[in-house]
Amino acid sequence: MDKLEEYRKQMSEIDQKIASLFLTRMDLSIQIGNYKKEKNIPIYQEEREKIVLENIKKLTLKKKEQEYLEDFFLYLMSKSKEVQK
Repeated sequence: MDKLEEYRKQMSEIDQKIASLFLTRMDLSIQIGNYKKEKNIPIYQEEREKIVLENIKKLTLKKKEQEYLEDFFLYLMSKSKEVQK
């Protein structure tokens, strides 16, 4: 197996993990949405989103990586809000 094939194999394994974690996150989002409905809690929680973004930015000191993580998590949170409605 050449280097490119090995990298692609590793990338595919990571993709599988990401997909599985994403689906688990969506299941939890549905449960959170149901709870919020029962308790009359608004779907959008601005303070919670700020905390999530602050925490993920601490994972790296590289500005560009922080931007990528923020974009990624903003997308994840938007999908979470969709399934909570």
